[in-house]
Amino acid sequence: MSLFKKPQGISYLQSNSNGFDNPLVAQKDDRLEREDVANHAYSYLTNLDANWSVRVGLIAPWGEGKTTISEWVAARAKTDGHIAVWWRNPWAAQSDAELWLGFYTALTTALCEQGIEFKSSAKHIIAGLSAKDWAKGASAAHAYAQAGLGFVQGITRITADDIQKLKAILNGKRVIVIIDDLDRVDATLIPRLLMSVRDVMNVEGFSFLLPFDERVVSEALSVHIQAEGYGERFLEKILDYRVYLYPPTKEQTASLFYSELKEHCPFINIEMIDGVEEYLPSNPRKLKALARGLKLYSGEGERHRPEEISWMSVIFAQMIKMESEAFFQLFDEDTFGERERRTPVDTTARNPWMHFYMEEDKDKAKKSEQKRIEDLLDMVGVKVPEIRERLIEICDGWRSTQGYWQQHKIVYALRLLYQPEALTWAEFDEAWDIWSREKNLEDLTQWIQKHAENVKKESAEIACELFKTTIQRYDEYLERAINVLLQSDHDSCIDDALQVFELIDLIIENSFPHIPQDKTLGIETFKSFYGICSKWAHFEGNVADQEQRAKEKEALKKWSKKVNTNGGVVPYTVFLKNLGRTGLHEKQAAQLRDAILSEFHLDGDSGALKALETSGTLESWYPYEAGAGTKDWLLDVESDLWMPIENSPALKVFEKAAENKIIQINAYEFLNLLGHVCNEGAWGIERTDVLKFYEQPQIIAKIWEAAIATPFQFRALSSLREMRTRLISRDIDESLLPIPDWLKDNN
Repeated sequence: MSLFKKPQGISYLQSNSNGFDNPLVAQKDDRLEREDVANHAYSYLTNLDANWSVRVGLIAPWGEGKTTISEWVAARAKTDGHIAVWWRNPWAAQSDAELWLGFYTALTTALCEQGIEFKSSAKHIIAGLSAKDWAKGASAAHAYAQAGLGFVQGITRITADDIQKLKAILNGKRVIVIIDDLDRVDATLIPRLLMSVRDVMNVEGFSFLLPFDERVVSEALSVHIQAEGYGERFLEKILDYRVYLYPPTKEQTASLFYSELKEHCPFINIEMIDGVEEYLPSNPRKLKALARGLKLYSGEGERHRPEEISWMSVIFAQMIKMESEAFFQLFDEDTFGERERRTPVDTTARNPWMHFYMEEDKDKAKKSEQKRIEDLLDMVGVKVPEIRERLIEICDGWRSTQGYWQQHKIVYALRLLYQPEALTWAEFDEAWDIWSREKNLEDLTQWIQKHAENVKKESAEIACELFKTTIQRYDEYLERAINVLLQSDHDSCIDDALQVFELIDLIIENSFPHIPQDKTLGIETFKSFYGICSKWAHFEGNVADQEQRAKEKEALKKWSKKVNTNGGVVPYTVFLKNLGRTGLHEKQAAQLRDAILSEFHLDGDSGALKALETSGTLESWYPYEAGAGTKDWLLDVESDLWMPIENSPALKVFEKAAENKIIQINAYEFLNLLGHVCNEGAWGIERTDVLKFYEQPQIIAKIWEAAIATPFQFRALSSLREMRTRLISRDIDESLLPIPDWLKDNN
């Protein structure tokens, strides 16, 4: 006979909510195959002589489903004509008297609902507890409890007449009392509660079901009695039978977890988390908490395509957080990099998973990784062996199921809750559909503004993100084109790429209406687009490729003209020059870099020129990161600052050295800086850049002329003479470095 048919109209079987701590009732919800356990318990409780009393322990750790089994037992008891009595909160009692009164209240209330009343003088207490003036009744009950256990038992006793009346009503059926959460009762009260169940309530026709964690109760009893092993021996005297609820198998665990996901997280594609079942918690309550906790991602799940988010990583992260939030925070930072530096494409070079897979000795790699996890556990103070072992298992499973090649998706997934993405691929597809209909930037701008309101971000941020995503899509289509075999597929990918490029070019040309241009066409989006153009610069194998490379180059030139108009060219030139220093560019990419770099023009009023007239500026450049931008400009002899020589803005400043002592001092410091760097490079300055100055002796001569515009004091003359000697050693003609009378040796 099935236990899982839910009886109608049974109030004590109905849950107040759908929380994961609530028991299951319907058979369709059972994924752990616990029917046999419920059958065994029910059989012990009912298949015995009507005159006997019996006590059955339902044994399992916290969260394994003891209350669920008890609910099924109560449901079947009602169906078979028995009376089920629930005492759900014995842990609320603070004394023996309160404990007994609580039990008696639960018992008599359930019996009263069946039309059975005892002759006890305490029935008015029960009436008071269920009346409108509940507070008054509770106060009276508390007063009785304070009078002591003997008094309470005296006024709440079950008389022989009560038992006879009950037997007549039951007619061979039983009263099944379920004392839930026994393991949460104060340890000092547990012995008396159990003894009362055995002795005082050893009433014919009564069966007791005691769900509890055996380890917790045994340890509590042993501590209270101060005798090791006493708890187990004590339970042997109390319980007639024990029914054990064993942990579910991995198959059962997976079945429950996936059913919970299907109900609460339909946005997660089950096929994309294949393998996670090996690492799921076996505890049903934790399983349900895990699945329902993932509902936090519902908003992001609906915004993304199923494949955009690494749901496997989200689940592993949530499992770690369930065990220790502090450990997760430290593990996250140590494994994937500091949050403030984290982006989907920057996972930092120190990622330990990368080193794990690069290590040839896998045993060494495993020991090293385990040592890292154990050190992190020590740092946050996780000491319980079971929790440590569990966290090590989860971390190892996460690494082994994801691998280092998934880092960008992992980082993206971990950012979602505290830093949601401004634009997802699913939302980009929506924007692209709008653009494709009329190819009108006004329509696209309206979508941007509406989306910005939905995600509570600025329109400029959405526009910038949309532009960068468009650039990324362009790169994807070009990548696909080189990886397909059929000409028809290749042509299709190229056609898609050209359509995307059309939008890129139009945004560069006109920008989005009503959105500041400098936000969309900023340095970060420039880096993205230039990076794509540089990547494909060497693809010139046919006329179509050559034409497209030319279009990309023209688009970059348009961009540079807008930057020149708006000013602030320094970040762009610094970016391009640093690319040249890497030595990673192929010939075509280097040519593109030089061509675009030449498009940026320095305004005569720029900060770089002003630095030559500002006291102390050049001396402040010696730290590695100091002077970024202005330092790069002034140390590029091929920039508009210096070339052409006859119209050089920098040299025009140095011409004023005789009338401006700050300019003279800066001329001296500039030559001094060149001399210090030309040997090996220093302070973030490349030696090769500095040596180019010596290839322009006329520039060196002009700077020297500025440095000696007025006499130095006698203590500084030697350093100036040494500087001239260094310049001559760099093949600067002596005739270009005149010696004024005040600098001659006899002075």
